[in-house]
Amino acid sequence: QFMDAMVREMGNMEGKGQDDDKRVWDLVPKADMKPGSKEIPSGWVLVKKSLDTGDGHTTYDKHKGRVTAGGHRQQHGRDYDETWSPVVAFPVLRMLIAFAVTHGFDITQIDFDAAYLNALLPPDLDIYMKQPRGFERVGPNGEPMTCKLRRALYGLKQSGRLWYKTLRAYMESEGYHCLDMDQCVFIRHNGDKWVIVVAYVD
Repeated sequence: QFMDAMVREMGNMEGKGQDDDKRVWDLVPKADMKPGSKEIPSGWVLVKKSLDTGDGHTTYDKHKGRVTAGGHRQQHGRDYDETWSPVVAFPVLRMLIAFAVTHGFDITQIDFDAAYLNALLPPDLDIYMKQPRGFERVGPNGEPMTCKLRRALYGLKQSGRLWYKTLRAYMESEGYHCLDMDQCVFIRHNGDKWVIVVAYVD
């Protein structure tokens, strides 16, 4: 079952069944790596979750496999620069919940699945990662290959920051503005209609 989860994860990483632009990396010959670059390791995180179906009696096991990058091997100045990303302040969150309740607003919570993968790495940044264990491939002439990352894979030091910047750019393009007192709060106001989005990046 974990193998099935790993195969699904690799399909997601390679953009199979999706827009080709969704792929997380390009497989390139190691000989083509940018001079001075070094591969960082990759790893698997395997989790078995028991989930309640909601009827109060039945649970089922869900097996998940996630490819992660070994960010502990990244080198500052070569692989990353700034890494911080804002997190909503809990006093602000409590204030907004009180505001919503007072004014009769609906409150909804959503979770982005594999959120970081929505963020692209800067085009001038080359990060190479070893192929995930068990799924190594060689080139057409038998040459060793490496993963040249395109997206903010989990484990990279800058992934949280890149995801926040991607989210903020999208929200602003949709007419939201960022609250001055907290950069994780986005507001869109039109007449008597309000939409307040609070983002938490972990």
